[in-house]
Amino acid sequence: MNINTNTGAMSSLAAIRTCFMSSGLATERLSSGLKINRGVDDPCGLAISKGMEAQIRGGNVAATNIQDGINLLRTQEGGLLEILDLLKRARDLSVRAANEATLSAADLARIDSEIKSIIDGVDQIAESTTFNTKHVLLGNPVTTSSDLEFEVVWWVANVDLDIHIIQPDGAHAWYGNLNPTGNGEIDIDDTNGSSGPADPAVEHYNVASGAALPGDYELWINYYSGGVMHPNVTATVTVSMYRGTAYEDIQTFNVNVPYQANNAPWGGNDAVGPYGEVFVGSYSWSPLSTASTANFQIGADNKGCFTFEHEFFESRRGALGVGTVSAASSAAAAASIDSLDSGIETVLNYLATIGERERRLNCALDDLKTSIINLTAANSRIEDADIAVEASILAKANILGQMSTKALDDSYAISKSALDLLNQSL
Repeated sequence: MNINTNTGAMSSLAAIRTCFMSSGLATERLSSGLKINRGVDDPCGLAISKGMEAQIRGGNVAATNIQDGINLLRTQEGGLLEILDLLKRARDLSVRAANEATLSAADLARIDSEIKSIIDGVDQIAESTTFNTKHVLLGNPVTTSSDLEFEVVWWVANVDLDIHIIQPDGAHAWYGNLNPTGNGEIDIDDTNGSSGPADPAVEHYNVASGAALPGDYELWINYYSGGVMHPNVTATVTVSMYRGTAYEDIQTFNVNVPYQANNAPWGGNDAVGPYGEVFVGSYSWSPLSTASTANFQIGADNKGCFTFEHEFFESRRGALGVGTVSAASSAAAAASIDSLDSGIETVLNYLATIGERERRLNCALDDLKTSIINLTAANSRIEDADIAVEASILAKANILGQMSTKALDDSYAISKSALDLLNQSL
């Protein structure tokens, strides 16, 4: 019988401590529902679980991206279906206008007016169809071309018409062959078979190649004849924009320029009007696209297989090839049928592409959801507590703790018996 060292009590205390720790851990897991509440619980398991959690969260965001992409495609589809309806109506009108034998000039004028309104409507729908403020039928909204060109054509020899442009920032620019600034270029077209002064003079003025400002451009024409009298000059001013490999006409103005006895100094002042300049018109311009694709992020990682390329279809009249359709005459209406057929075919190709890509996105979404479900299940096995197991551990720990406490009390009784024996001896 030892008095100095009570090994029984020490063992009981150690057992009590173990039971209390086991009971506390089980209680914590039951309270949180998690098997791993801190790194010490399972260092490797914690690292694996948190990595899976990042994949799961990324997958959920990617699923949202896919659903947003599907909504974008449906927005494009809705706009293109409206454009398709307009083109069909324009084609119907062109077929009607081609029936030369039964239509009067007034009939053709009314049909032509409606066709022009329809083509304006095509541009309006293309420019107003947006998703989250981004235009989805104007080509890629990121990469753009800023090459803008003005072409002046007139049909009187020995006359120079200088163009005066007031840019959106208020800056003035003059372009002419007598004293050019910028990139003025003269091209005399003698291939039309005409003779004498009827040959057209053509001047191309490239405005701020690659850096034209978006906004309103005011166009003015200044007559400069070098003292040669011409009572009236008719000119055509065409606004063009560079797309891919060539300039595409956007808008055309027709203007009559009266003769001025005293020629205005070329580019002599920032003012307009006092120098006899004639106002041509105002053109509101914004850059068009040279590229046509952008990517959806449809996966949780930065890998090529998790990106999906899509096209922001350019759907304005120029891209559809219907910018020049007309019913001004039966012959023009007949020619317009081919242009409208080509435009309708382009829109149908767009719609088919959208359908194919929406199907692919739906498949990608289903696959991603399956991956998220299985990752979540695997993570749950690592991270989540088994309530039944933890409850049994807690019950076991509580019972053992009570027994250890009783054993500790009994060990104190042994020491007390030794003291009683001493008292009797003395």
